[in-house]
Amino acid sequence: MKRAVMFLAVVLIGFGVYAVGYFSTYSIPKSEEAAEEFLIEFDAKKSGMGVSAVVGWMQLGESDSWLARVLFEDGVYGYAHFVKGWNGKMKFMSLGTTQPLTYREFQTNDGFYGVVFGRNDNLTIDHINVKTLGRTTYEFVIHVADQENFMVSEKLPDGVQDTFPAEFEVVDKDGNVLEAG
Repeated sequence: MKRAVMFLAVVLIGFGVYAVGYFSTYSIPKSEEAAEEFLIEFDAKKSGMGVSAVVGWMQLGESDSWLARVLFEDGVYGYAHFVKGWNGKMKFMSLGTTQPLTYREFQTNDGFYGVVFGRNDNLTIDHINVKTLGRTTYEFVIHVADQENFMVSEKLPDGVQDTFPAEFEVVDKDGNVLEAG
């Protein structure tokens, strides 16, 4: 009997330590405002670049991963990656800057997603043909005709991963190629 009580005590202590660690890791409320507050505070402490605003927010399909499109104080755009835990709160994963047109791949609990980040100033772009160039190639089209600042995701088929980098063919509303490469 004494062994059973001791075993139960060890299990309960272990679960308590795990729960405290989990809840402190997954502590950001799942909202755009909470993510923005976290990023402004985090970035000021860590890199000094200065996140000035979250300008977009997106869940990757039905997965537990969320992306925030961020604007830094110096006018450069980027993204922040968050993962939602079983407690309904989020954990910060990464923060990065993006070029005017950028492709990134994210692994989620629902498979891999390819995401294109970019700007469509003056709404001149209708769509972008994307061809990945990594270990696995994959082609898809994103439509951005009505979006000035965009992040568009594509669920990659099973077995398609390690697709970074990508090349783009940017097409206007009349079908003219504006940029390729």
